[in-house]
Amino acid sequence: MSDILEITEKLDKTDRKLVERFVNTLLSKDKYRKLRREIEARRNEAKTGKTLSHDEFWKKIDV
Repeated sequence: MSDILEITEKLDKTDRKLVERFVNTLLSKDKYRKLRREIEARRNEAKTGKTLSHDEFWKKIDV
């Protein structure tokens, strides 16, 4: 995923909008709706600071 972000950062504004529109079209399809909801929920968690650190994550899943 980070490779995609690095590439899109190098695109001009018009091309970034084109990629964004393409991704939004994909995510609007039925098979991606669950993923879209999860992304939105996680984005909201990140905005409010309700995220786990790396150590907290591994402790929580008890591996």
